[in-house]
Amino acid sequence: MHTEASELLRGLPAGLSGAVHPSVGTEESQAIDPGWRVRRTDYEFLISPEARDLVQQEGIVVIDYKSVQQAWRQASAHP
Repeated sequence: MHTEASELLRGLPAGLSGAVHPSVGTEESQAIDPGWRVRRTDYEFLISPEARDLVQQEGIVVIDYKSVQQAWRQASAHP
């Protein structure tokens, strides 16, 4: 079902290498985001048992944007 997304996860190189912006596809998001269907599909895959198993098998560490912002702040504070 999610073969394409699974292959993308398997092919990720080491390091910060990907970002997704999932959405549940609320009425509000549908009104403002023409790409909401893709975001909904991303969401459905990311909460699936297949994705959870694949993330664990591949040793992928999932982080949120707040973590990225903190790393950027630290890097810019210590050039």
